[in-house]
Amino acid sequence: MKETLKSVWWLIINIGYLIAILLLGLFLFTVPSQSDDFVYAFAQDFEPDYVLAVYLSLPFWCWVTWYSGCIILQIDPIQPSLVRQNRKVHRGLSF
Repeated sequence: MKETLKSVWWLIINIGYLIAILLLGLFLFTVPSQSDDFVYAFAQDFEPDYVLAVYLSLPFWCWVTWYSGCIILQIDPIQPSLVRQNRKVHRGLSF
């Protein structure tokens, strides 16, 4: 029973992360009135401030991409795979 509750809890957390990632993307590309200028600045202009912003945010976006892939592929990034197999965590869960 405890393992089932743990699995359900992690499933809820993963769904929450997916919703947060989708809402963040929606905000970044639709809400700001200057989104066209934002995309143009990264695509066309070469200014040190924009380059610095990309380099500073790159590790965060790499983590978001990696964690999203883990959620989609049903891989638990928290526990090592051997522990996950031994405890049978997340077995049979699917979206």
